[in-house]
Amino acid sequence: MNTDFEILKEIKQVEVQPFLFTKIQQRIENRTQNFVSPKFALTFVSVILVMFAFDFIVIKNYKSENKSNITESMSLMPQNQLY
Repeated sequence: MNTDFEILKEIKQVEVQPFLFTKIQQRIENRTQNFVSPKFALTFVSVILVMFAFDFIVIKNYKSENKSNITESMSLMPQNQLY
């Protein structure tokens, strides 16, 4: 057991470059300073909302036109009377 701990005595301290800690702090500060501008966020949200509205209108019009075309092409009667 003592032989295992004697190996630890041979560990040497590593030499650190000067200003290493300040360099690390600057990197951390630069990382947190990157953010999305409010103008870009507002523009992005506006474009997404316009796209959703456009898709909704197109799909709604397509479904209503598609239903009428199918019934006309199959010569179906609009009433669903079984008798």
